[in-house]
Amino acid sequence: MTGNVKFEAPGEGPWELDASHFDRPFPRYGVGWFTEGFERGQAKWFERVGIPMKSVQIALVHGMPYGQPVPLVGSPKNLAKPPPPAWIMKVMMFLHPAMRRRKANAERWVAQKGWREDFRRWDEEVKPALLARFAALEAEPIEQLDDAAMVDHLWRCGEAVRDNMIAHFDTNAMVVPVGGYLRRAHEWTGASIVEIVGALAGSGACDDLNAALSRLARSLREVDDGPKLLNGGRTPSQALAHLRERDDDLGDAARAWLSLVEHRMVSAGDFATPIGKEMPEVLLGQVRGALDAPPPAAASASASDAILDRAPAEHREELAFWLGEARRVHRGRDERSTLCDSWAMGLVRRALLEVGRRLADRRALHDAEHVVDLEHAEIEALLSGADEPSADAVAARVAHRQSLRIDDAPMYLGVDSAPPLPPLDAFGGALGEIMKALFFYMEHMEKDAEESESPAEVIRGLPASHGTYRGPARVIGGPDDFGRVEHGDVLVVRATMPAYNILLPVVGAIVTDRGGALCHAAIVSREYGLPCVVGTREATKRIEDGSMVEVDGDAGTVTLVG
Repeated sequence: MTGNVKFEAPGEGPWELDASHFDRPFPRYGVGWFTEGFERGQAKWFERVGIPMKSVQIALVHGMPYGQPVPLVGSPKNLAKPPPPAWIMKVMMFLHPAMRRRKANAERWVAQKGWREDFRRWDEEVKPALLARFAALEAEPIEQLDDAAMVDHLWRCGEAVRDNMIAHFDTNAMVVPVGGYLRRAHEWTGASIVEIVGALAGSGACDDLNAALSRLARSLREVDDGPKLLNGGRTPSQALAHLRERDDDLGDAARAWLSLVEHRMVSAGDFATPIGKEMPEVLLGQVRGALDAPPPAAASASASDAILDRAPAEHREELAFWLGEARRVHRGRDERSTLCDSWAMGLVRRALLEVGRRLADRRALHDAEHVVDLEHAEIEALLSGADEPSADAVAARVAHRQSLRIDDAPMYLGVDSAPPLPPLDAFGGALGEIMKALFFYMEHMEKDAEESESPAEVIRGLPASHGTYRGPARVIGGPDDFGRVEHGDVLVVRATMPAYNILLPVVGAIVTDRGGALCHAAIVSREYGLPCVVGTREATKRIEDGSMVEVDGDAGTVTLVG
């Protein structure tokens, strides 16, 4: 249906669809929390680090997220024009006061290794404060709140999402040392990008969730009938409840793990996405998989040494420094999303479902799930007895949103193709280092494989994680399909989000349509030792669900076996 919907630029200048982080249009509720947090967080770290842009603004067009850089100098409409020559930009860096301040910020931040302070602040201040705030919101007995208190609770959950988004993007500076290492290793060693990022394996996992699940798996093995407790004729909900209610170490381990996953979203993105508590079969499948799955990869000294040995002697010490800095902060990317984003969003989802239940009971909604396509003011009005919007009107909103496909939305609005990038040679010194690292990182996070000729039975992508695996393909369109994933399946998906980690102990390999060697699927595959091919463009269209495939993470190919 998307082809029948007219897409127009939401403002002057070029706009680009964010098809890497999101795989469907947003529902109506809470868009403002996300966009405000995104823009304010970007603005904070751009200024602190010295990036010569004000921020990146987000606008939704038929629910599809489009972004546009906000220039530090000039109008957004100028972004569609060829950038000025490098020499003019260099002059601007010296003459324009705002540019001079950013350049000074960059010099100071790099000289002080500012990413270390950013990461310390994340570990010791920002993350603990966010987690404590989320825990307090989760502890509120929302079923017992009257309507007015429920609206207040929902609003405070939304504010937590906004503040979490600010913190998430304010700590994006973690990508600078990672990009700095990758760029130098690519230039100096001649190694493939998958070999280069392989040296980071063991430094990118979210330790809290992994440790909790590993503890639960160990506790199950230590109980005589442990594996049987996951079956025994119980439904998934009953099996998890039985584990939770045990008065022993196994019960303690189950409660600790469930506390980390039940109210987190199983797929980051929007409030139409279920939380773990809504998908007990997926949670139980993760526990079953953890009993047999190998733990996440340990730090790979041999991979690191192999990369350093390939560097020229005069560059080896510098490369070792950047590799060490990259490993220091690499976990921040997955951790922010898995620990914080998915919990903050999940708390709003939990509150929305309670509101939706009340409205459905009063026949103000046809289905409690439809609440996600209400505005906050509409929720407050309906709970107070208002007649508008009608249940039919809200159902029509839901149907329209669900009919849209992000793959059919134009990649650019306001321009026909990607706007030209500024000449990186114009940014010298520390600012040049930051910009080169950032652009290299972004290129390999989002870059799909080039189109090429290949046999009909072979799908080509980008190699992302070593190894070969043969198994049944499970083509997943979204969280609603998670319950179909079984142990040993090859996960075939448009793109993974951080909360897809819930499936990692179950699957044998991962294949994606979108993404490069630094996309989420690639990073977590290396952590779990799963063969992975990314950026195939067409795997979800060409692979039949349930068919046998062979994934070669070294060659970057997926072979249709039968």
